[in-house]
Amino acid sequence: MIKGLIEFHRSKDLRFEYNFSQRLVEIDLEIDQLKSLQLFLQWISASFLREIDFKKNLKTVLEFENRYKIARAEVYALIQKPVS
Repeated sequence: MIKGLIEFHRSKDLRFEYNFSQRLVEIDLEIDQLKSLQLFLQWISASFLREIDFKKNLKTVLEFENRYKIARAEVYALIQKPVS
């Protein structure tokens, strides 16, 4: 996910290299690009945290909807029972 955020939003001036076996990300840059890199990585971090929060909230919503469907089915089952 982080690689996707980096590659989709990075400046054309920043080039990252990924070593998945060592779990590394490398970048060569000029000293005048350091501030740009810092701002970009802060943005990536904030975006990542927002995505994690979104997934957590989505899981909560889906669990609620599932509980609601079960409760609704139980109520409808009671309504549909014949009266003796």
